[in-house]
Amino acid sequence: MKKIKSFLIILISTVNLICSATAQETMPEPVTPVVPWGENIDAQEETRILEKLSPEVKVELLKVKDINAESYNDLLRDAQFVNFEIYPGFMESSEKELYQNERKVDELELQTRAIGIQYQYASQENKQYLKNKILPMLEMLFDLKEKQREMEVNMLEKELTQLKESLIVRKKNKDDIILRRFSELTGTDEYLDW
Repeated sequence: MKKIKSFLIILISTVNLICSATAQETMPEPVTPVVPWGENIDAQEETRILEKLSPEVKVELLKVKDINAESYNDLLRDAQFVNFEIYPGFMESSEKELYQNERKVDELELQTRAIGIQYQYASQENKQYLKNKILPMLEMLFDLKEKQREMEVNMLEKELTQLKESLIVRKKNKDDIILRRFSELTGTDEYLDW
């Protein structure tokens, strides 16, 4: 009888282990598209990256492609992470706003870098046009980054307020918290389990 019990315990443990391993395998991990530095981006990957970008950014990147292929590849590598999808369903509204602002910052940063590269290779006549084009974008980028910092500060202030409130409540309930932990450690709370 003991052998049967031992066999059943081992069998059940093995089945549980297999089930938990299978459950973990079926959960797909988010895939981060990364083209390693030093490798050229193939045409299919280039198309996939460009499709994620706004038309304005895409146009500026393609202008760089005609000027300097190496700089274009660098911009494409960075563009992989622009508009990278995360799961906004798990975010609070302030976090969603921060995330959306961050996406705008990333795209505008990419666009200004592309125009900066164009400026480096432009003729004297064209440099003034590009300068007039990039300066308002840099002003907008600055404003967006400041807004982002302001949102981060507000989130930190909110979190600090919550931590202070938690600290006050925990200090008031110190004895109860200590007794509850004592019960957990000593196993004397078996009748208090939910």
